[in-house]
Amino acid sequence: MLRKIKILAKVIYQEFWEWNNNLSQLKSELLQYGNYLENGKYEWLIMSSSLILVKHVRIENIPETLQTTLTEFWKKPKDKNFNKRFIVKIREALASIRNVFRRNGYLTISSNFHNENMDINAQIALLRSNGKMLLFDVDKDLVYIKFAQNSSTNANKFKQLEGQWDYSMMKQEIGRYFALPIEKKIIDCFYQQDLVHGIAFSDCSSSERLQVIKEICNSSRKMAENFVFTPKITAFDIMKEGFSLGLLNVNQPEMLEYISSRQEAILMLSKNWKIIPSHCDLTAHNLTILDKHPVLLDLAPHKVGFLPPFFVPMCLIHSEVKEYDRLDLVEAFLDGKLDFEFSFLSGLEKNSFDKDMRIDLLLSETLALAATGNKISPQNIQYWFKPIFDLVQN
Repeated sequence: MLRKIKILAKVIYQEFWEWNNNLSQLKSELLQYGNYLENGKYEWLIMSSSLILVKHVRIENIPETLQTTLTEFWKKPKDKNFNKRFIVKIREALASIRNVFRRNGYLTISSNFHNENMDINAQIALLRSNGKMLLFDVDKDLVYIKFAQNSSTNANKFKQLEGQWDYSMMKQEIGRYFALPIEKKIIDCFYQQDLVHGIAFSDCSSSERLQVIKEICNSSRKMAENFVFTPKITAFDIMKEGFSLGLLNVNQPEMLEYISSRQEAILMLSKNWKIIPSHCDLTAHNLTILDKHPVLLDLAPHKVGFLPPFFVPMCLIHSEVKEYDRLDLVEAFLDGKLDFEFSFLSGLEKNSFDKDMRIDLLLSETLALAATGNKISPQNIQYWFKPIFDLVQN
């Protein structure tokens, strides 16, 4: 009983004092960029301790690409675990109480000079607690991005050294084979890009989603065939580090035993894997579909790196089941409907592809994420791989 009281007290503290304190800090940070916003009155579309979104009252709708991000990323399915769900219900109840006393009002931006003369004159602003900011100029179809800093990835030993293959070179190479928003220039700390009016990946039919995966596989294959630079790091190095972290951080006995049993086979395969520049966090919220073709979003400096060719489509497939509880793509993959594409990407004969090899690629992608410091931490290997492991057990 005492433990439950402590948990409840902690939740109440987080949902009131800590929540409002974090929100105040976000508001203050947003106002520091007021000179980049068009003068006038702004509606608070989202106001939370981790995300705020404001829109100028004269703008009727937010861009489709932004709506995609909000739909895919900020409206994920709730955790099915009962205990966590109970805590979620408590948080929702406290949030309802908190909102009764919260007066949203409007945010007013006014300056002593004409914003029209500024290089950036946006009407929509989104700010996350990690420091990432998006500014949208709806009139000119432009988006300005200030990426969050990721110190853990920047210090990762698998990050390519500056002067060899830096962020701009990585992005340029990826852009040769994948559709990206057109980047125009860098203004202050913002990357200026064309605003892509795509649709959400989840709004596509299952056959369309499968075709998108095939197209991403084809782009990865072409890059692997044409990429001639040989990084100092290797896929074997990445996998070796991944297994070390997995065997150290996974505490579920059955999963730990399974990962250990696949170590020798995967390490042997990885010796022949080429590595290429990759988007290290391709998920539904970092993707938009334009004319049925994928456009990769959010190539932040800390979200690019060298990884095996199969990694990008595999990360998207894995994310679908883990983050969104959508099974169609992982089931198609495990049923062999993508064997032709992934045999090329992994250097394996199509006829030799079986369920063990398919699961091995999903496990390899998980371990690569942890080893390179992208998307998941070593402590989250078990959490990320669990839905795949559950499929192995069935």
